[in-house]
Amino acid sequence: MKYYFFDTSALFKRYQRERGSDVIDRIFALPDVKLIVLNVTITEVLSNFFRLRNIGEISNEELETLIAVFSGEISSRFEIYPIGPRPE
Repeated sequence: MKYYFFDTSALFKRYQRERGSDVIDRIFALPDVKLIVLNVTITEVLSNFFRLRNIGEISNEELETLIAVFSGEISSRFEIYPIGPRPE
């Protein structure tokens, strides 16, 4: 099994087409992989979605769709790790 850790900039490429998005899509399509994010990454990606809406890059409807798709993938595909020391 392979493990892939996504920081905010890498994960954002999944939802906003930019250079490197094709690489992220290929990773998502791989069988038998674990996808990992820090809990703060979720907040940062959502913040970027709202930033796009606030500057007029996407509409409210597009924002709602992005949030729905992102939330579904986070809950079904990712292991989420907290920032800070491991609990004992």
